[in-house]
Amino acid sequence: MRAGAIPSSSNAAGWIAAGILSASLSVAAADAGRSPGGPEFPAELVHFRAISEQAVFAGTGRDTWDRSIRERSYILRDGDRWQMWYNGYNDRRATTHFLGHATSRDGLHWTRSGDRPIHDKGWIEDVCVVKHAGTYHMFSEGRDDVAHWLTSTDGLHWTERGNLDIRRVDGSPIASGPRGTPYPDVKVFASKPATPAGK
Repeated sequence: MRAGAIPSSSNAAGWIAAGILSASLSVAAADAGRSPGGPEFPAELVHFRAISEQAVFAGTGRDTWDRSIRERSYILRDGDRWQMWYNGYNDRRATTHFLGHATSRDGLHWTRSGDRPIHDKGWIEDVCVVKHAGTYHMFSEGRDDVAHWLTSTDGLHWTERGNLDIRRVDGSPIASGPRGTPYPDVKVFASKPATPAGK
């Protein structure tokens, strides 16, 4: 791809994933050149002080769809506000985990976007959101640990783009099963738009 070119929507997932990988490799290269004895990470990235004993955002604890929240949410600074996408569930109602949304002006006080999930067409968990050229791209773990890709123009209404076919650098598929910790040689991401994400 020539410098400054904008990728087509058909390969946007691979392009964004490649960009994330490139950034990771750049950080690794910078770390490799760090002087011996220096700090591994800047203090502002690893030393925190709790400002309250109370969580700033949590499951409702009531009989709502998001009675509980599981694993990693994603927070993005977007204009003059923060947006959060989170994984909510209520085992008393359903076994599926859905996508919730909340906003904040200060990162401390959050307001849910209604009393229903913003996306309930498939399993959503461990999300990552990237905004590019006015479109939000979400990469999420789906049912059975299969990652999938969704897009949105407003951060609230999401369209499934299909499962991600994640392979080893030699082109062979990774084994089925839990994939929370990546294999050391998994570096190639490709989209597979025709495959449904939910079951």
